Amino acid sequence: QTCPIMKKPVDSKMKSTIVNGQRVFVCCPPCIEKIQKSPETSLTFVNANYKSYVEKQVNSNAEELHIAAQAICPVTGEMLGTKGKPVKVKVGKEHIYVANKECLAKKIDLNHWKTIQANLAKAQGICPIMKKPVDAKMEYTVINGRKIFVCCPPCIEKIEAKPNVYVTELNKLYMKSNSALK
Repeated sequence: QTCPIMKKPVDSKMKSTIVNGQRVFVCCPPCIEKIQKSPETSLTFVNANYKSYVEKQVNSNAEELHIAAQAICPVTGEMLGTKGKPVKVKVGKEHIYVANKECLAKKIDLNHWKTIQANLAKAQGICPIMKKPVDAKMEYTVINGRKIFVCCPPCIEKIEAKPNVYVTELNKLYMKSNSALK
């Protein structure tokens, strides 16, 4: 995304060089010479930039998976995405999505909330620890705004001990569920 020398935006149509088997794009040809003089510094910059890019993509995909799992707006009951880009809100410790900005000023409908919880549990499908089926009536924990249902309270402790591992696992379960629904 950025030239390691001039820190200017780059894209795949621009000049590049290969450093230790890795393609490095530059904003202008003189940067290639500078990269070749200090390849490790340039690769360190490129790799950090790439890691940041990948993390943004994963987070973006996680939001899309959560929206798909939630399915409906807790205010209107309409399918998310039919009224524009859903808006992320915090309810207690949990992050959920409403249909649009107009929904921010309105109350959540309890029936829609129950449907959302059922949708999230169904999309998750199984406890990430014991691999047993889960439903919306079961225990749960909230990690980074994401509700994770469990089959029993001891699983909560295990999830909270390694939160990032289990949020990633939740995304995988949502992805598997989302693929099965199509």
